[in-house]
Formats: sequence, structure tokens, C-alpha cells
Amino acid sequence: MSASNLKLVQRLSFVISCGELLIVPVEEITEKLQSQGVSHVRRITIRRDGRLLNTKHLILTFSSAKLPEHIKAGYIRLSVRVYIPNPLRCFQCQRFGHSKSSCRGTLTCARCAEVGHDSTTCTAKEKSINCKGDHTSLSWDCFAWKQEKEIISTKIKHQISYA
Repeated sequence: MSASNLKLVQRLSFVISCGELLIVPVEEITEKLQSQGVSHVRRITIRRDGRLLNTKHLILTFSSAKLPEHIKAGYIRLSVRVYIPNPLRCFQCQRFGHSKSSCRGTLTCARCAEVGHDSTTCTAKEKSINCKGDHTSLSWDCFAWKQEKEIISTKIKHQISYA
């Protein structure tokens, strides 16, 4: 494997899912999986009712070019699959591919796609700024979101650039 391909492999992240690891600290998981080539572990979290909650899903980064189909966590054999992140969406303009901190667009409502207000108190009819569909800009049913997710998936699986 060439050095450039090795760099790409080293940057790929993979996911495991295991409810038994939910209460185990990430530092301990990282330490125990180092012998299997894992260099970094990050837990996927979700926000519910304003609180950040841990999930049973862990993102693993491997330090070696040889990637396993599974790993062993204690007595449990866990399948390893490629991690495909969700598209990055700006909370300012609601467009994909950048964050609010680097946005040059105008404040746009995630609910109604109108410029000049945010979605916290909006009660207008739902409309996506990205595909003009009858759903919010943060909907996973959005055609534009699905298209962005597919681009990210293809990019990662085939190790190619966004362009």
C-alpha cells in the first residue's frame, strides 16, 4: 500500500455498536482496544430535551493499515463498519457544507425558509431552503440532505475527494 493510500486509510473512521459498552468510559475502551489497532474512540451522542445523551455507538479510528472486519471487546465480538457522518449544515443560512462560524449567508429560518428570523418561535408552514419541499431544512426526508449524505458516503467508501 502506498504512503498516500495509507494516510487515507488512517483517517477513516469506523463504527461499532454495543449496549454493554454504554457505561464504560471512552478512555478505558481506547486503552483496551489499542492492541487491536485502535488509536482513538469517540462516543456518538444525541440531544434530547436539551440534554446530551450517550448512545451505544462508538466511532473508532485505527492506527494501522490492516482493518479488521470485527473487534473483540472483552468476550463480545463486534462488527466494524465504515462511519458515514451526516452532512454539515449551517445553523445560520441552513445550507450544507459549512458551519455558522464560517457562514457568509443571511439568517434563515430552518422551519419556513424565510430570511430574517430563526426557527425558535416560528409557526409558519414548513419549507426547506435546500429543496423547497414541504418539510423543515433539518429534515432527513429532504432530497438535498439525502443527496449530500450519498455524496459523503461515496467519497468515504471510494476514498475520493468531494470535488
